Amino acid sequence: MIPLKHLIRRCKNSLNRLSDKCQSVSVASQRVKQQNGISYSRQYSELLTLFMLKRLGPLMYYEAQLWRPELSFKDKMGFLNSQQYQRRLAQLNPVPYRKLSQHKVTEKALLQLAGIPTPAFAGFFHPQKGFAQRGEPLRCATELSDMLSLCIGKTLCFKPTEGWGGSGFVAAQVKAENERLYLIPLGQNEKLSVPEFVSRYLRSAQGMLIEHYLVQHSVMADFNPDSVNTLRIWVKQTHGEAQVLGVILRIGRRHAVVDNASQGGFIARVNMMTGQLQRAMTTELLPVEFDTHPDSGVQLTGRQLPYWDECLALARKTLSVFPHSRFAGLDMAISKTGPVIIELNLEPDKVTARNFGLPLKQLLS
Repeated sequence: MIPLKHLIRRCKNSLNRLSDKCQSVSVASQRVKQQNGISYSRQYSELLTLFMLKRLGPLMYYEAQLWRPELSFKDKMGFLNSQQYQRRLAQLNPVPYRKLSQHKVTEKALLQLAGIPTPAFAGFFHPQKGFAQRGEPLRCATELSDMLSLCIGKTLCFKPTEGWGGSGFVAAQVKAENERLYLIPLGQNEKLSVPEFVSRYLRSAQGMLIEHYLVQHSVMADFNPDSVNTLRIWVKQTHGEAQVLGVILRIGRRHAVVDNASQGGFIARVNMMTGQLQRAMTTELLPVEFDTHPDSGVQLTGRQLPYWDECLALARKTLSVFPHSRFAGLDMAISKTGPVIIELNLEPDKVTARNFGLPLKQLLS
């Protein structure tokens, strides 16, 4: 039997979540009315109808911009809620095979075997199973020091093997002084000894993938030099042929080492035909749009991405490498020599689909 105080706490939490949702819907509906002239009655009647007929929640109505007058009601009914999206994912990407992509070391090994360009592998740090690039053990600070002694002057990236959204990511420069190694995390001035760095950053139970830091193309660095700015490319395989469904560019903020929205980054839509950036925007419930970087003022809208044809070709090739997987959201960087796959997402956030112009059901048909 659940104690009364736990029931009360659950009820309070549920009421708080409901209150937050109602507040978000209220603010969103006001902005849609003010900026787009869509009346409250039309918004709320559509919102209620879509919930009753398709179980599309009120937040999704605004996340997917279903209030847009150019969308027919049939189009609006073609969007999927979270449960419907998961069922479609299970058809496209059977659950037993998703682990190949969810573990970054396994994913990287498969990509490299297929000749797909990825950032150079340095090691896998784990207290029982860790190994360096040449097979040496990599399980403790002493063994990490041995590996780092071959990387002095270089920058390495450390990321949890099963992390997401940039959580737990750290990049650091390897330095030597008076025959002692230390690391300087990017964006910081603090020098950390190897044991200090391990204690602070490498405590993930799943272990940490270690890669050499990717130097991005000068055009990509111009958008924001502090982060490696990456493309999120949705690609789907139909009848043995891979098709790119849509592309956005993720751009970091000043002094941020990652471009993820969860870390403050924003996105820009990409014209798939030309590879030119369209307007940039935040990833909020109702995005704020802009043409220049909000920190630096550098122009974004209309800029041409380098190696565009190569990016599309690599996206299509990469999906074919993973067995029994017919859909993915690829994260791709662009170096001075061409595109490089950072990682795959076989369960990409469905909200991204609002940038691709078609109902999610139609995109994934």
